[in-house]
Amino acid sequence: MATYPGNASLSSAVKDRVLTTFQQTLEIYKQGRAAEVVEGCTLILRMDPMFDPAKKL
Repeated sequence: MATYPGNASLSSAVKDRVLTTFQQTLEIYKQGRAAEVVEGCTLILRMDPMFDPAKKL
């Protein structure tokens, strides 16, 4: 299993939600919808402020 790139002490449900939201945000990014990408990353970082991929996107 891959290492979760954020706060590992979060519940599995929260980590799953963060990962799902990040995958959706990546799809939006590929479509060039920048404002929605910012919204997605903001939501992700509210759920897990340590989630580095959202900081780098």
